[in-house]
Amino acid sequence: MHCPDLTWLFVLKSRISAAVFAVTQVGPVLAVRGIAFQSTGERNSGSEELTMYRNTLVIVGILSMFGCADVEPGGVTDPNETPATSQQHLSPVATTKPIVGPVVGPTRPPRWTFTNTIDFDTDPNGVVVAAGTDVSNTYATMGVTFKGTLCDPSCHSAPVYANGPGGNGNNVVALTATGYPGYDNSLGAIEAWFSFPIISASIEVNSDLTPESLNQTPTARPWLEAYDTSGNYLGKTYGTASPGVKQTLSIAYSNIGRVRFGSQRIFPWMYGIFDNLSYSFRLTNLTQP
Repeated sequence: MHCPDLTWLFVLKSRISAAVFAVTQVGPVLAVRGIAFQSTGERNSGSEELTMYRNTLVIVGILSMFGCADVEPGGVTDPNETPATSQQHLSPVATTKPIVGPVVGPTRPPRWTFTNTIDFDTDPNGVVVAAGTDVSNTYATMGVTFKGTLCDPSCHSAPVYANGPGGNGNNVVALTATGYPGYDNSLGAIEAWFSFPIISASIEVNSDLTPESLNQTPTARPWLEAYDTSGNYLGKTYGTASPGVKQTLSIAYSNIGRVRFGSQRIFPWMYGIFDNLSYSFRLTNLTQP
């Protein structure tokens, strides 16, 4: 937004302020616009000046909301303020570039929500992620790291990979670098940790029946669960037992610190293949211009 020259507005504000002071404190003499008026019947209360002063403050407030800092002529910007950027005044819509964490600054009402998506096909700089790449820390600059639990048969910590069954540019997230990327609870689970609180998360999943479960009616369902920033369990959501049907699992809480996803281990066995993690966060402390 182009900010107009506010010099006239601040001069007007100062003069009206002086007039209000004169009316309320001095009484019979009204000094406004540099002219002295006696307190006659047409100007004996100062109500007009008070109204003008309030309206001026409203105009200044509106301009400040749009990035026009309240700097009076000859004055300086508050040292605690950060100059407004165009990004801080975008409409709250999804962004194609990662925005990392809340911006620290003077408190402002929480109204700005952004969504990022990790597709495991490209890194935060847009570079293609080769199939088989360990992506545990690839998206750390977006505030997300991944941790795996692999059970073979005992369970232990493990890297998380961009597994490309269809080749580069068609990756999914998996516990194995190559080969079949699906898994259920018997093989492990994957966690996404966030460096700042998020308010919702979702992930796509495509479920597959295992060979020994073909021609069976499955009941096992993929799941997504959330924990707060202190590690406390928040809740869990389930998909449907629908092999071969891509679905999106979503969960929302006000203070999510990590999410975990996998698939139930119930016969007939059904593995989940996961891709495209999206997460939303709110800038609760936008820098106020």
